Amino acid sequence: MGLHGSQIGRLRHAGIQVRHDQHSGYMHHKFAIVDRRLLITGSLNWTTQAIQSNRENVLVVEDVEYVKAFQEEFERIWEEYNPANYRFFSERQ
Repeated sequence: MGLHGSQIGRLRHAGIQVRHDQHSGYMHHKFAIVDRRLLITGSLNWTTQAIQSNRENVLVVEDVEYVKAFQEEFERIWEEYNPANYRFFSERQ
């Protein structure tokens, strides 16, 4: 979110809730669900660089079972990255 070209600040300024992970590893999912009926997924990094220069794949699917599985994963990670769940200090004091 701190990288050049990140749009997180603009999204937050527009009132769109954004969450990010607090772990040292990266959440590497690359998918979008549109209107709970359309799934877009694949290897594509959603950056100008990747779109213009990389060899990527994108799959667009309107299949309720695929959408459901990805929707469940989205909801799981959305809750995992809820700021209310962040731990800034050790449980031991």
